[in-house]
Amino acid sequence: MKYKGDVNSWEEWIELKNKGYTEVKGDFDCSDDDLTSLKGAPEKIGGWFNCSLNKLTTLEGAPKSVGGRFSCWGNNLKTLNGAPEKVGGEFKSDIVNTDDWEEYYLLHFKDGEWSEKEIPFEEMDKVKQTKLLAIRLGGK
Repeated sequence: MKYKGDVNSWEEWIELKNKGYTEVKGDFDCSDDDLTSLKGAPEKIGGWFNCSLNKLTTLEGAPKSVGGRFSCWGNNLKTLNGAPEKVGGEFKSDIVNTDDWEEYYLLHFKDGEWSEKEIPFEEMDKVKQTKLLAIRLGGK
């Protein structure tokens, strides 16, 4: 069942989910909700999805499809596993950390597909000024 409005918190979503809803036609904002997991999130969001400023280390459980932008910055992501398969707008994230190694990539969605390009550390400041997604994989 599809909820036709916007969802403004994870708590609101749980109430809707308990009523049988599985999708959200509007926007979904669960930012700054102290979340450690996205398990149980809607399968599909018609608008944008914002899970920024939580305590997430993975995107497992995130919606499979987001019609607008997908924002997940301000977490402690160690992997992008579980990221949506389709995003209609920008994908916004920040640094992804692991402990063993460092490698920098420029990642973004174009026409519904991921593309990536390895970039040197010294070019990171230039990348951060673009609309593309800059993610640091690894290292301290």
